[in-house]
Amino acid sequence: MRESPAAAHCWKAVRRTWRSSADEKTDEATYAARLNICRTCDDLHSGTCALCGCYVEARAAKKRQGCPKVPEKWGAEEAE
Repeated sequence: MRESPAAAHCWKAVRRTWRSSADEKTDEATYAARLNICRTCDDLHSGTCALCGCYVEARAAKKRQGCPKVPEKWGAEEAE
């Protein structure tokens, strides 16, 4: 069985997140705030964003990731 393109994209994001250095990950407070926003979203289904196919826990952990909804509910952090 082949995985969908959205699932493949999601797994790539998960692998990148867990291999990321600490400076690429957001701080705990921002991470928690992002997840709280995601929990209120109608596009969240079993921990997966219906808009992009990613696990919200992986997306929320990355500094340079933002919400895929238009307009976005939370944005990426600025590059330092």
